[in-house]
Amino acid sequence: MASPAPAGGFGKIAVMLPVMLYARKLDADDPNIVFMLRCSYAVVQAGILTILFLTHNKLHSKYDGDTTPVYTPKAPTFMDAADKPPTYTKSTRSAAYRAKFQELVSSTFMGMLMTLGLHWYKGMVVGLAMQCVMGPFNIYENMTVRMCILTPNSVKDLGEVEALPDDAQVVEVVAGQEKVVQEPRSAIAAKAGVTKSKKAAAEDDAVPLRPKAGGRKLTKAEFEDLMLDTWDQANAADLAPLIAALDASNVSHATADSGWTPLMVFCGLSNAAAFEEGIARCLDLGCDVDQADADGWSALHWCAYHGNARAAQLLKGRGDIRAKDKEGKDVERVAKDEGNVGVWIALGGEDDKVD
Repeated sequence: MASPAPAGGFGKIAVMLPVMLYARKLDADDPNIVFMLRCSYAVVQAGILTILFLTHNKLHSKYDGDTTPVYTPKAPTFMDAADKPPTYTKSTRSAAYRAKFQELVSSTFMGMLMTLGLHWYKGMVVGLAMQCVMGPFNIYENMTVRMCILTPNSVKDLGEVEALPDDAQVVEVVAGQEKVVQEPRSAIAAKAGVTKSKKAAAEDDAVPLRPKAGGRKLTKAEFEDLMLDTWDQANAADLAPLIAALDASNVSHATADSGWTPLMVFCGLSNAAAFEEGIARCLDLGCDVDQADADGWSALHWCAYHGNARAAQLLKGRGDIRAKDKEGKDVERVAKDEGNVGVWIALGGEDDKVD
């Protein structure tokens, strides 16, 4: 569960306004006042830099190398529509915390450069005075500093989650550019032409559609809806309905938008209960392990990307580990890029082959 942010908005403004008004009355021509402001500013900034150094060391020692997949919510912009699904950035916990710390460092040094630049070139002392007071406030309100240094017992994370909410868009930073890796459930359904009846729309979409009583098979649209609803539940998914709905006619079904198969869904849900049963069922029904999705990924690529070493063990020897996706990456390369070398080893590869 994400830790709550400190409630300090009104209190911060209540402090900032009087400080700003008082700072405007300071005599910038008085050398004694200027000297005291410079000394105070230097002491405050030295304290802030010390806290940043301690925060960096704590992050490095505790979270460096933590490859747990997490999703960090992106703040909506004023241009976003009111009904736009929430967007999350996918990364590892180590990378997410490193990015948060870089944001803090960048904003701190930018503020220092602006304050010192205005003082040096324009002789302004208002910035020095304000930063002497507001600098510590900004550091105290920063969640990274609070988690690592100030209040580690009350702040346990930086707002990231390990399981996505319903109908969320997921982006990933690749080579400095954001790439959508999972569209919102509503967008996928719209592209696939999947619509719900009024009765179904009134129900909770997070509950997968179960096979109908009396033995009636699900239609292709219903089966695809079941697959996508199951995927949306992430690691909390109930896989039983999807496993029960599988048969020889739909085990190789590929979703209309992304080309996902049931086997890929099971390989991607590494922490969901019964994913092994789902994989075994797909294999018993004669699924094609090398069937590729819209990105050229096979089920083995999915194992490598999601770090599912157990699924890789179940599929060992059943698929082409050197098949390449549309970016020219084979399973070994995807495993290395995602820090999931254990998947490659589970498939019979050797650690030293990953270069």
